[in-house]
Amino acid sequence: MLKIIIPFLLFISNTLLASNLPRVDADLKIYDDQIVALSFEFEKVPANPQDKEWVKFKINHMFEVDQYMRHYWDITSIHQYTDAEKQEFKTQFLLRAQAVDSANTYDLKKLLKIYRWFKISEFGAEIDKKAWLLVQHADLDPSFQKEVLIILTDLYKAGETNPSNYAYLWIEFQLLGPIRVEERCSDTELKVFVSALKYGNHCQLKIQITWMKDVKPSPWD
Repeated sequence: MLKIIIPFLLFISNTLLASNLPRVDADLKIYDDQIVALSFEFEKVPANPQDKEWVKFKINHMFEVDQYMRHYWDITSIHQYTDAEKQEFKTQFLLRAQAVDSANTYDLKKLLKIYRWFKISEFGAEIDKKAWLLVQHADLDPSFQKEVLIILTDLYKAGETNPSNYAYLWIEFQLLGPIRVEERCSDTELKVFVSALKYGNHCQLKIQITWMKDVKPSPWD
């Protein structure tokens, strides 16, 4: 990630003009500095993708950067930005957010050339969950998300990935297509299903999947 993120941050810092909004500029600098710090700390450990412990370390790092970036969107509320500040922050931070997602997707693809998936029996449930979340955030590469869906089709049945991981991708791509679920939901029951899926209500999730069995084969079959 360091090889992708650092040049990008240097590029935008050298090409984008100061916004004349000091709070926005200061908050963006804090973010940039933290991303660089996290990346440099990770790079202290020599890369060894054949070592599963290093792979866990790598995915944990990718997840940490992902979550730091996503939570940083809240800075506009935390610092009570004006409308002008919100717009400027959104414009500039979106480039940074996309850079993180692209870098994580690139690195995941490289790891998945070695490992079919980060199976629970080999990497643990936590890494399975974090890797899946990184795939969920790879919206700039829906074809990659579909590839992972195919991989998870067999693995969830064998208990090697959380069934909800597969179910979410199944809903997004097999039933509704590669756009946000809510944009295609008009039926109240389907919206309840999506809500159950998002918030981990697995009992309600199973009921709603059963209700849709006539639409597509259920991932719980």
